[in-house]
Amino acid sequence: MATKQEFLERARQKKVVEFTTSDGFKCNVMRMSDRELAEYELYFLDENQEVIVERLKESRRVLVQRCIIDESGKQMFSESDLEMLAESDCLLIKEIHDFCRQLCGLDKKKDKSKEEEETRKN
Repeated sequence: MATKQEFLERARQKKVVEFTTSDGFKCNVMRMSDRELAEYELYFLDENQEVIVERLKESRRVLVQRCIIDESGKQMFSESDLEMLAESDCLLIKEIHDFCRQLCGLDKKKDKSKEEEETRKN
């Protein structure tokens, strides 16, 4: 059983993965912290918890923007780059987006099947 200190040390370690697209393009992707994930989810809502449709339209690009990092571990893109990312190849953005969703635990279908598998093991 983990101690509080062990838990906090592990929880602060951000997972970084080199992702390769179907055409061989490689980039570093970092899993968001819990705070970053909450900020990502709230980005699409206004103060009344209503969806901001214009922001929802860019949801794939926003996730890619927040997860892709450079060699030094810093975000490669800022929010000001979202418009530029809008002109990017759709398959490139989609593949990276799908991987980011899985890495950050946003892919509910895959999470559900993992839960079912774990339940069967127990």
